[in-house]
Amino acid sequence: MYSQDTFKDLSWDKMKYLLSTLFVYGVCNFFSVSKANCDPWFQFSCTINDICIEKYQRCDGKNDCIDGSDEEQTMCRAIECYAEHVKCQNGLQCVDLRDICDGDNDCADQSDEDENFCKETKCGDQFLKCKDDLQCVFSPHMCNGYSDCRDKSDEDEEFCKANKCEEGLVKCKDGIECVNPRFKCDGDYDCNDRSDEDEDTCKAKKCEEGLVKCKDGITCVNPRFKCDGDYDCNDRSDEDEDTCKETKRSFSDFLGYRKMERRLQS
Repeated sequence: MYSQDTFKDLSWDKMKYLLSTLFVYGVCNFFSVSKANCDPWFQFSCTINDICIEKYQRCDGKNDCIDGSDEEQTMCRAIECYAEHVKCQNGLQCVDLRDICDGDNDCADQSDEDENFCKETKCGDQFLKCKDDLQCVFSPHMCNGYSDCRDKSDEDEEFCKANKCEEGLVKCKDGIECVNPRFKCDGDYDCNDRSDEDEDTCKAKKCEEGLVKCKDGITCVNPRFKCDGDYDCNDRSDEDEDTCKETKRSFSDFLGYRKMERRLQS
């Protein structure tokens, strides 16, 4: 055991080093687990410190193990990157496809911002290349009204008109954006041309099962939300005095029917 005299002759610099080492060791042990509990599928065992880190932290350009074993070059060159990731030119690091040529250096060798490297990189199945052939953009983010490509080609009108919607989505009237049909006639504009809330379209649209039309014949709402104190219809008809009187009357009639039914059964 150490006594108080053990630390008397230590200089302040040595004392600071000792304290910082103890702090780092304590933090690492707090956030890590021992090798005995390591999950071989999802975790990586540090070589010396008998601790585990998440596998995705291997070869990310940062030392997560105190001994740096998670960034060991021979291992990093040998491992394959996860799906939707690509190896930097140095063969050591894996970066997300969305991070190439985005204006920020993610690779230690800065190759993710090298134009030739970006042009040679193939995007995954769920990604599309921007017009400049540099960036990979997640397909559902194409033609959504926000520029994800630095050259803004993902919102180019001609490109978007030619681009097919993802399965389960439909085109807005302008033929540019794709939206979920469930968001049509819900009172919120999802299409930039506002066609998802077009009055004629919404009046012609039938409500989904279990929903009813508001008085204006445009929006569909859940009848359970009628007369609950919140406006769900844009025309506020779900909180209309006559509507609520009718709702209360129907409910009273239902209760009266139930009472009569019980009397007949007893």
